[in-house]
Amino acid sequence: MKKVQITFKAYSFRNLDNPFSSKGYKNYNVIVEVRNIPNLDKWRRVNVRDAKLSGNVPEKIEDSLHSQEILFYFQNRGLLIIAEKVTFNPETSNVTITLSDPDLHGLADGGHTYSVIKENVDKLELEKQYVNIEIQQGFAKDEIPFVVEGVNTSNQVKEQSMMEMRGEFDGLRKALSPHLANDIISFSEYEWDEKNQRPKPVSVKEVIAIHTLMNKDLFDETAQPVVAYSSTARCLALFSDHRKTYEKLYPVSQQILELHDAVYLAFGDAFHQAAQREGKKYGQLYKVTGVRPATKKLWFTNKTAKYAIPTAYYYPILSAFRAFLEEHRGKYQWAVDPQDVLKTDLLTKLVGQVRVEAQEHQSPNKTGKSSSLYSNCYAKAETAYVKMVKSAMVV
Repeated sequence: MKKVQITFKAYSFRNLDNPFSSKGYKNYNVIVEVRNIPNLDKWRRVNVRDAKLSGNVPEKIEDSLHSQEILFYFQNRGLLIIAEKVTFNPETSNVTITLSDPDLHGLADGGHTYSVIKENVDKLELEKQYVNIEIQQGFAKDEIPFVVEGVNTSNQVKEQSMMEMRGEFDGLRKALSPHLANDIISFSEYEWDEKNQRPKPVSVKEVIAIHTLMNKDLFDETAQPVVAYSSTARCLALFSDHRKTYEKLYPVSQQILELHDAVYLAFGDAFHQAAQREGKKYGQLYKVTGVRPATKKLWFTNKTAKYAIPTAYYYPILSAFRAFLEEHRGKYQWAVDPQDVLKTDLLTKLVGQVRVEAQEHQSPNKTGKSSSLYSNCYAKAETAYVKMVKSAMVV
């Protein structure tokens, strides 16, 4: 294949000194606005585990790209490109990379990030988003496979996979429908769905985080489960240390996940309707909140949502529904059917509460970590619960 030169504009460019620079091994750090990332579509063969757009990882990257105006750059480790040669023009801020062999040069790591950016860049409404690109050059043909393999392999077995090996998720698996347990949820770090020939799209970490939102033994009206949004790793630790409290939720686990999807669907509609009532243009509201029109698959119920909603916004609402759980003989059950609750005006009130804080913070991350938001939502749910129980008693 002929040598190809690809030029792109950089926000900043640094030639990083290393102990082997004198021997021709170079590495460079480039910060690029995502609309300017180089087109590497024909130069992805070098990545030994090139990424797909489906699954939990790319969905989280996409959510961050659209909603985390500052944190996306710091959260994302970016791209790694291996090139034959790199030049930089300081007058134009243009970087030029030379690639000659698709088996040796191109995108060596960051396939998920690259795919998500390319798929979403034309739909991006945030003014600017940046991504970090590391470029390496100078490797011999027999050295490149070791470099690529190294950046794509973790030496540490993920705690999630160890917990699966120890059987810690066995009870949860049995509590769920065969479809969710076998085809949708990945209980170890990476699982393949043989039936549909794809990676399983939902990590058990997300399932545990959702159960953490509903854990009444660990969280009440004063202690709120903000950790479900801020750290799925911490949720795994809570599950491991307090598994009996999670096991009390197993009788309603399937309904909890179905409720997750129902809240997501209802939130998008209620949010959009509220914006229409106020006469706000959706583009203006999106820039403030990150809620945007988009097609999103809801895996627990196999439904499709019309809006992309940051987790930060609907988790506090979902968490409020634990007010409708009551313990009976050591297990939790619904005192009021959550689907009936969704038919009341409670959801409108909760979405209104979220919208107030979202516009106040103008940052999904800050909103998602607001303990007061969780508390206010839970208090509204408790009030609704008391009213519904009293009404049922009168009937």
